[in-house]
Amino acid sequence: MRRTNTGRGKRAGFTLVELLIVIAIIAILVGLVATAVMRALSKGPETQARTEIGQMETALQACMTEFNLDYLPSSLILREDNAYYDAAGNPLPGYQPTVTFLTKMFGKRVNLKPPMTIDWNGDTSISTQDIVMEGQHCLVFFLGGIPVPATPSGASGSGFAADPVNPANAAAPTRKGPYYQFPASRLVMDTSTGHNFYVFVDPYSGSPRPYAYFSSYNKLNGYRNDCPSLGVSPYFHMGSNNIRMYENGRSYQILSAGKDNTFGPGGQWDPTSGVTSGPGSDDQSNFAGRILGSP
Repeated sequence: MRRTNTGRGKRAGFTLVELLIVIAIIAILVGLVATAVMRALSKGPETQARTEIGQMETALQACMTEFNLDYLPSSLILREDNAYYDAAGNPLPGYQPTVTFLTKMFGKRVNLKPPMTIDWNGDTSISTQDIVMEGQHCLVFFLGGIPVPATPSGASGSGFAADPVNPANAAAPTRKGPYYQFPASRLVMDTSTGHNFYVFVDPYSGSPRPYAYFSSYNKLNGYRNDCPSLGVSPYFHMGSNNIRMYENGRSYQILSAGKDNTFGPGGQWDPTSGVTSGPGSDDQSNFAGRILGSP
């Protein structure tokens, strides 16, 4: 005898309630993913700046090692016409630190006297004016060397010629550096009065600012305000007996202006609380693994 199937038949589809539940779950998942993506995108430049700062630290050390230097200054005054000296052969006021350092870096055979000329900024012409190098310019100079003439897409560094007389000799086949490969589109000429050298701008959008660089001159309290046009000074905290203890006291500080494209004033900073004043709260550095306003 054939049994009659009294069970329910196959379902034709989802009920309206089930569909609404599925749609709601999908909407929640999309919202979560979108939030995560937006958060990741907003952190993109911050992560990139942190990576670049670390890479530049390594590159600065490579430069110091190759030239057997204890420090790389954050202030120089270059003369392409080599007009560093008076008629008696003595360095003119203000040029002595530059002459001393360039001789130490490139050797005693480097020719820093006329009629010799040195095309420090790589523009194929010889300036008769001071090229005032603040920290942001020195950073590019030491890491990139002599700039390659700008192209529509930007500029790059060619390192230094292994020429004991002229470190800017573009025809020299043997070179030292560059120690850092700058993204060409972000290596831009600072044409403001008295500078006429390149700076490396950070990866933030809007109005990106150059990375600031301060050298400690290999001394615990040797920092100076060597980035005056950027409006930021080296960071320090107060030690015992109310003594200023500069961050990275025997090396250097590298700073990014952060998302708001504006440097804080620098100066005193609390490594524990991360408190800074005003716009400096989103600045980044090589002495803190976070933005400076975060504890």
